[in-house]
Amino acid sequence: MAKYQVEYQFSVVGVLEELTLTHAVLQEYVPRYWGNATTLMIRTVDREDLEMANYFKTIPEKVRQYLRALLREEIDFYLFVRQRLHLQAASLGLIKQLY
Repeated sequence: MAKYQVEYQFSVVGVLEELTLTHAVLQEYVPRYWGNATTLMIRTVDREDLEMANYFKTIPEKVRQYLRALLREEIDFYLFVRQRLHLQAASLGLIKQLY
């Protein structure tokens, strides 16, 4: 049901780990509200802050397996939303510009 809602009720659903891509897609789909999102983000966010957000400590494999089993549906939904964001970006030609 969540996938259906994302697909048919929302024009864009972003992913925090790919904030720059999310802003770029939002700028194209909803320019009235997100027209300057990337410019504002570049001016206000330090690159070190973005890098620290991606810092993960080493997690034992046994714990990873347990969490994967426990959060299977949430992980599947996250991957669906991420894939949708990438497809939207690709259809707009944004992937080549950003990466």
